[in-house]
Amino acid sequence: MVTELRRSSFVRVPEGAAAALRAKFRVPEGEKLRLCYLSIADDAARVQQNWAAGRQDPLAIKQAHAAMFFEAVEKLEAEGLMLSRFDTAPVAGHPVRIAQVGAFPDRADKPAMRRKLVEVEREIDLFDPHAIILAQSLPVWTVPQFARKYPALLFLGSLQWPLPWDSNPSLKERLRLGLRKMRGRRELRHVRGIVSGSKAGLAQVQGLIARDLPSAWDMPQFTGDYLYRARTQARKLIYCGPLLASNDVFVLLNIVRKLGREVPGLELAFVGHGADAGRLAKAAGDLPNVRVEPDASHALFRELMTQADLCIASFGRMSQHGALDMLYAAGLCGVPALVSSGLPIQPYQQSSVLTVEASDHAALETGLRRLVLDDQEFVKLTADLPPDRARHYDEKNSFGTGLVRVLQKMNV
Repeated sequence: MVTELRRSSFVRVPEGAAAALRAKFRVPEGEKLRLCYLSIADDAARVQQNWAAGRQDPLAIKQAHAAMFFEAVEKLEAEGLMLSRFDTAPVAGHPVRIAQVGAFPDRADKPAMRRKLVEVEREIDLFDPHAIILAQSLPVWTVPQFARKYPALLFLGSLQWPLPWDSNPSLKERLRLGLRKMRGRRELRHVRGIVSGSKAGLAQVQGLIARDLPSAWDMPQFTGDYLYRARTQARKLIYCGPLLASNDVFVLLNIVRKLGREVPGLELAFVGHGADAGRLAKAAGDLPNVRVEPDASHALFRELMTQADLCIASFGRMSQHGALDMLYAAGLCGVPALVSSGLPIQPYQQSSVLTVEASDHAALETGLRRLVLDDQEFVKLTADLPPDRARHYDEKNSFGTGLVRVLQKMNV
């Protein structure tokens, strides 16, 4: 069951912070503090329309980072700039202007990306921000281009390198890790602050930068109240994450195809985006107990999660995905998880998660069979659920509050 919460605030701005930041960044009299949030991951204008109308973004399972940026800018009595590759019309007269810059080339096409960045840099230079927040929706090699010109805060939504490289790397992976670290030190040396969505990602960056940087923790903030329900067996499964062959979604489908012959009532729902969603739906077409939802709305996701018994998050060994918001929602509902070792999880999630080796198909099948066929083993994973719910409904833990906190502490 899910109830709607009317949360009017997701960002906490300390008293006097607006004036202190104006002084810190030496904002002239008659001007406003100018902040740029450089992220192209979302349709910022769509988020802005919903935020301005007081609505939860129907495509987001939590409060969007862009929405919290809008709130922070408003509470700081500042001006903001975001860029968008979508055609959605932004809200007129809003303190955050959204400049539409059109489609971006493939990240791997460096010459085309560099040409596109000339356009991006022109927009940012015209705005002339006092500080810039750099998200990882642009390649990390673009960070110096902006961090050398403007005081830069890095938002870490994903990892710098795959987690297995930190614990059990092969010889080839150790060599690649050495090169990645050397390149990372060069790319991130001008960054002055960090907001991170995972402790693993933050630790990776702190290990690269040979100085103390102000940092803050981004804990997903929900608007819907995911109510807890005790589970006694794993029959309704929900896969959460990118629908990609590299994340073993086809392997999982075949495991459930076999397991379903042994376990009456076994169901699986795939929820997420990804290039292989169409092929996956076709492969699952003959299985009435499997559904593929590549464009699930916020409402549909919550419905599926509250009905689920077990959440599965299988990521390939080379994945650099950050903390998975859907796992937080699962915990609030009382849904334990089966995850691969390539996915960062928080310490308090450990007792409700069974981790299997990333890209090990046999381990994935063994883990799933163990939880589906042995109800006692499954129930053990639910013992510490739900976790402390307050952390997901407290503005002091949000991205927007962390952003303000780091801006206050960073050297300029």
